[in-house]
Amino acid sequence: DMMPRDGVRLVIALEVDTEALCRIQRAAFDSESQLHQRTGHGGPDGYDTLEGIKELMERTDLFKIMHNETTIGGVSVIDSAESCRLVRIFIDPRHQGKDIGHKVFALLLERYPDAEIWKLDTPSWSLRNQHFYESLGFGKIGETDRGDRGFALFLYERKE
Repeated sequence: DMMPRDGVRLVIALEVDTEALCRIQRAAFDSESQLHQRTGHGGPDGYDTLEGIKELMERTDLFKIMHNETTIGGVSVIDSAESCRLVRIFIDPRHQGKDIGHKVFALLLERYPDAEIWKLDTPSWSLRNQHFYESLGFGKIGETDRGDRGFALFLYERKE
């Protein structure tokens, strides 16, 4: 377990955490979607299902974000040695805007010290996410086509 930062720590998510993580992830993505006046579901495929959380658990390093003893979010990483992909980060809307995301990313940098490059993508419409990732030192390197989603994904990288 890593040293907490101001009560924030990352703990490997277990099967027992799936319901809480599902509930928080749904709330986080839906509130972001509503902020941008988007209709329908706000997240990636499976973001609001237990199966979606279990799939993240199987294919990524999935951590619950703890503040003191409360689970307030989750973060998912694919570790490819010198390159890491930030697959997903979600924080309970009641805990957003309190610098927790920055503390989480600092903890990830400690956990994956060999990562020379970090990658992620985020929806073109999600200005708040883009601002957050840029504040962490990520730069936009490209974008996907709109595809079946109806919007592009912006591609970001950060070099260590």
